[in-house]
Amino acid sequence: MPEPVFIQLYFELALKLNYISVDHMETAREMFEREIIQAAATHHTAQELETLEQLCERIVTTTDINDGLQADYEFHEQLAIMAGNPAILIIFQGLSSVLKKVLHHRRVLARQSPQSLKKTNETHIAIVAAIKARDPDLARQAMFDHFETWNQQTMRSYAGS
Repeated sequence: MPEPVFIQLYFELALKLNYISVDHMETAREMFEREIIQAAATHHTAQELETLEQLCERIVTTTDINDGLQADYEFHEQLAIMAGNPAILIIFQGLSSVLKKVLHHRRVLARQSPQSLKKTNETHIAIVAAIKARDPDLARQAMFDHFETWNQQTMRSYAGS
């Protein structure tokens, strides 16, 4: 599959020129991923599910912040792969490459608090369970809960810094 360089460049420029904001990017990603996960719940293969489970295990067990960040990115990218539509993956990678850079600080803060880390880890586990159950409604709710928890934990951490 071709690299999503043009999409990445567009979002990087749009962000630098203040055409879009970080909040716009985060909101778009959340909306997009709530749709992605429903497709992933019904279209995934056993091998794709196994990869998702391994990434979740890595997120939960790693003690290295950077490895946790990378595993988290790969986890969400794997969901886009599991949706079974190459266009979705290209768009996801275009959005996520910018968000990965922009949100690094918030993610580091969230992972430094044991309570925040535990809560965000639990949401990844719930996502895997919903995908495994092949239940698109449960999967969508799990993703909604994931982003709600993520926003609550990182904003709390952000406010304390």
